Amino acid sequence: MSNPNSKYYKMFKAYDTRGTLPDLDENVFYWAGYSLVKDILEPEGLSTEVYLVRDGRDSSLDFTKAMYHGIKDAGGAPIALGLGSSDLLYASCLHYDRPGVMITASHNPKEYNGFKIVKDTPEMIGLDSGLDKIRDTVITKIEAGKTIKIQNLADVEEDEIKSKEVLNFILSKFREFGDVETVDNELDKQGKKLKIAIDAGNGAGGALLPHITNLYKNIEFIPMYWEIDGNFPNHEADPTVAENLIDLIAKVKTEGLDMGVGLDGDADRSVIVDENGKALQGDFLVGEIGKYMIKYAKQNPEAGLNPVVVYPEPNSRAISDAILDVNGIPCPTKQGHTFIKREMNKYKAVYGGENSGHHYYGGFGSMDSGILNMVVVIKIAVLENILPSEITSKWQKRYLLQDPVKYELVDGLTMESVIERLKNHYKDAVFSQLDGISVRYTDWKINIRASNTEPVLKLTAEVRDNDNLEQFLKEKLDEVTKIAGLV
Repeated sequence: MSNPNSKYYKMFKAYDTRGTLPDLDENVFYWAGYSLVKDILEPEGLSTEVYLVRDGRDSSLDFTKAMYHGIKDAGGAPIALGLGSSDLLYASCLHYDRPGVMITASHNPKEYNGFKIVKDTPEMIGLDSGLDKIRDTVITKIEAGKTIKIQNLADVEEDEIKSKEVLNFILSKFREFGDVETVDNELDKQGKKLKIAIDAGNGAGGALLPHITNLYKNIEFIPMYWEIDGNFPNHEADPTVAENLIDLIAKVKTEGLDMGVGLDGDADRSVIVDENGKALQGDFLVGEIGKYMIKYAKQNPEAGLNPVVVYPEPNSRAISDAILDVNGIPCPTKQGHTFIKREMNKYKAVYGGENSGHHYYGGFGSMDSGILNMVVVIKIAVLENILPSEITSKWQKRYLLQDPVKYELVDGLTMESVIERLKNHYKDAVFSQLDGISVRYTDWKINIRASNTEPVLKLTAEVRDNDNLEQFLKEKLDEVTKIAGLV
């Protein structure tokens, strides 16, 4: 094990690596690339041809160069595809059946960067599956004084031919999943032409979005902040934060658009804004997409996908309710894309989703894509001939959800103490410790779990089937936080 006091140690998270500059430097990327080949790929008999894609942060070009040379010096064969989004990296791994690395800090502010690794689609490398080995190699090498200087490394030659092949591949997936021709024909029948704004937040999605403008003949996509800028001058590229949706909502409302879509910094997440300028609740959307994909799995057995939907245990029971409505199989798991992709692969699940805007499709290697999810939502709305707001309206009437609340780990507060307190008090509840602890009753549920990325506990709560949902939720939140020792 490496030095836990190293400034690099905490950069290695449960399922990716992120840190702030200048502490995060080129040495982390060089030795991570080297370790990926020597400690993971070679020992496991996997291909050492590794695909690299980078986001638009100012530091990403140099960090990609460092990663490239680390892989190469270890005897691997790095292939750089250039600037792009995470779903482009996933598409390359799926198309060529090779491992890959995305240089990105996703939705984090501009001073961050990092990487995530696809070992063998859809398996990502997390701390429990090899990222700990990479961390230990990185820290050991740097502490031994084995460092590099980025200016001494040759520039990376990007593979334009393979970049075009990957682009064509992912565009074919958009057409397939969006059932584009059928949607256009249905819009003709309905006599409609749709206008949809897409806010890329100046993130890496801007590299892909211009290629979808002619995807449909009856849908016009309106650009918002498609220019890639690592300084994120308009707003941070995290559409799950309300203030980052202000411009998109205003655009939908003032121009009377049919829908809006907000992408995060690496475009693997999307948030859907309905025709009224209201963001669709993520849990409810997962449930409804899940229902649709279960029908697809049953109607297309040749696809080899099962009517299973994977989702994080902390998310709403509305998801499992929706899945059971169509005789599907709900499969809860731990929060985080590594865990969800692993379970989807295990059960050959047709779909997986998180309320954070990640949506995973079995037919896309169980990987996530914000744009892929957008075309699926468009298909649901058009083919069902409903407004975006109507997709989730059923659940909004039954359920009320509390956004995650964070509690710092201070004054002896631990996950263990919270579990003990809750179990001692709610003796007749149904408990789950799949991810933190969930306390379930017929008409309410709470989950408290340790964050994978911050030294905090996160509480989520929901109530359902009550005449006064708001008052009931407030009462339960007050009650649970006192019992758990959070206040």
